[in-house]
Amino acid sequence: MNGKVAQIGTLAALDGFLVTSADYLSAYSEELLTYLYQPLTGAVGFSLYHILETQVHHNDAPMLLSERKAHIWLLTMLGEDLTSFFTARSKLEALGLLQSYKKSDKLGTYYIYVLHAPLAPKEFFAEPLLSEFLRQQVEDDRYNEIRDHFAQQRFDMGDYTEVTQDFTTVFSAEASRVLHHQQQAAAVAQQSALSPKPRYTNDQMQAFDWDLLTASLQFAQINRNQINAHAQTIFMLHEFYKINEVDMARLIGNTMNLMTNEIDDKRLRSVARQQFAKQGPSVRAVDAPPVTMPRLTEQEILQAAKTLSPAEFLRWNHAKLNTLVGVAENSAVMSITQRHVLPDSVVNIMINYAVTMFNAVNQIPMEKMVNDFLRSHVDTPEKALAHIRARAQKQQGGNSQRSNFRKPAAIPPKTKQPAWADPNYKPPEAQEADPEVKKRLAERLARYRAENRESEKKRKGGAPS
Repeated sequence: MNGKVAQIGTLAALDGFLVTSADYLSAYSEELLTYLYQPLTGAVGFSLYHILETQVHHNDAPMLLSERKAHIWLLTMLGEDLTSFFTARSKLEALGLLQSYKKSDKLGTYYIYVLHAPLAPKEFFAEPLLSEFLRQQVEDDRYNEIRDHFAQQRFDMGDYTEVTQDFTTVFSAEASRVLHHQQQAAAVAQQSALSPKPRYTNDQMQAFDWDLLTASLQFAQINRNQINAHAQTIFMLHEFYKINEVDMARLIGNTMNLMTNEIDDKRLRSVARQQFAKQGPSVRAVDAPPVTMPRLTEQEILQAAKTLSPAEFLRWNHAKLNTLVGVAENSAVMSITQRHVLPDSVVNIMINYAVTMFNAVNQIPMEKMVNDFLRSHVDTPEKALAHIRARAQKQQGGNSQRSNFRKPAAIPPKTKQPAWADPNYKPPEAQEADPEVKKRLAERLARYRAENRESEKKRKGGAPS
């Protein structure tokens, strides 16, 4: 197809590009491209689409503009010049397979290419222009073959009775479990909806000096609007890690996106967690004598749970037990506290239980405990301690009712030991061989030696004696 395309204009080989996809590209998409679109795009356009497909950004994280490649890479992969590339790109755009966007920044001009999946056969043949172009390119015989290839076979079911079974009939037990889990999840969601919202109020955030933070971030050219947009995250980190305004400004400046000059929320959380994890209690010297820590009383635990933030309580609890705060523990605790589904004092009791029983706070057990507390309407540290105590007693009672009787394992029959394995074994004395047997062996040995001598003489060319 000799399509007429626009001029290349300012497109240069050193211009950058990034690729994303607007649709899911499957193996069926490949079949549609081969049958329906390849005759229209030509070989170069067909190759360009597949090369761009290999460059699609699939991660959930946003594309980094600094990771873009230059168009010269595409030209090298295609083995074509810039004019051929532009023509192929224009055909993909005209056929609805590609959208192109252009922008410039400090690094230069770059393009964003958005790939689209090909149309389904029914939609393709319903487009007069596309179907007619395809007919012109491949002639009538091939066109009819392609249509027949994608034609759906139909069968008249009017005289038949459908006997197909549904999901709940075949998987009745599984369906019951799924419904049960859905009901439990709905109950937890309802309880969570009644809990405090996972947002700090304006009154709460007044405890933070936002003016000082704004003034401290002037060096990074971050204005108050940006700070307000990320205020919830900033205040959450301040509350959890007790980061003051000056240190917060330094942290934001070190983690901001230099390409966009904006606060990087995800990186800010990550770096704050890494720096905080390094502030655990110091490690005791190897040669130091072991320290016996007094057992915490319930009153001490309750007082600390009510007065300390979860991050502080985690450090306090580990310090009392003379252990270290693990790197992943802060992340596990933060994932619970930032949702505000339980009061911090109740979360602190959960931390105490996890650290005391398992020496560390782990994400999955904490999630299970949160759901258990929500279902049981545990909303105070006193209720939390009582709930944990009741569950422990229940488990102990259940274990005591179990029978410790075990059927003795069958003892395999003992293998009979050979006589020579006995340490006191003495081999039998050698017996004199029978004279007749010795005579036959001597004759056989003499005959064997004579035959060997004859063979040796023949090999050397000598005459027999």
